[in-house]
Amino acid sequence: MKTKWLAGCILLAGAMILQAQTNDLSAALQKGLFEEEANRNLDAAISNYQSLAAQFDQDRQVAATAIFRLGECYRKLGQTSDAVIQYQRIIREFSDQKTLETLSRQNLTGLGTTPQASSPSTTTYESTAKTAELETEAAALKTQIERLSSLKREDMRIAIQQNFSNPVLTTLMQQLNEAEQKLASLTNDYDPRDLHIARAASLVNAINGQIDAQVDGAIKGLQAKMEADLNAAKALRDKSGPIQVPEKQN
Repeated sequence: MKTKWLAGCILLAGAMILQAQTNDLSAALQKGLFEEEANRNLDAAISNYQSLAAQFDQDRQVAATAIFRLGECYRKLGQTSDAVIQYQRIIREFSDQKTLETLSRQNLTGLGTTPQASSPSTTTYESTAKTAELETEAAALKTQIERLSSLKREDMRIAIQQNFSNPVLTTLMQQLNEAEQKLASLTNDYDPRDLHIARAASLVNAINGQIDAQVDGAIKGLQAKMEADLNAAKALRDKSGPIQVPEKQN
């Protein structure tokens, strides 16, 4: 039953994408779905969905789907409270998207949470808390990016390999080590101008280029997430307006 339900969600999002193939937002949604379902890279998917969710004025249907999928990613990561926030947001802000609203209500029930629209005051404080969370995360990402960018290239490679899950980078680093060892061995047996050495050196250079691309991609990914957090925080601020603190009752 759960598998059919998930498949239905994916088909729903896929159908929406096909209806707007020329739309940049739909293309970004498709990328998020690919990261989530094909690559199983939930962090990358979350970054895509957060960016889309901040642009709901451009296409409510795409934004609602992005928010729903964001909830799905959090649910898969075991971050139940974050998932609940996204499902509640569908109910509260996108009640016109009936299918997603129904699915969000079902998910909330499955997570043991009563689906309900928040009162205006609750919504304001939830938005304020979420805005602060996003801005704090963006600040932490900025610090991380600056720290990584200050490192030498070799140290940056090691830091990214140690702190981020990237099987491709790990494999490339192993291949580079093997290629460099082979080049060193050939240097002892052949003239520096020999074709064997030229080929080995070319392989080392090619792997180095691929590693640099992975490192640059990791930095750009952090920057994209930081920008998505800042955009989402700005959207929340613009939507909620000035914070009104309720008067204390005697």
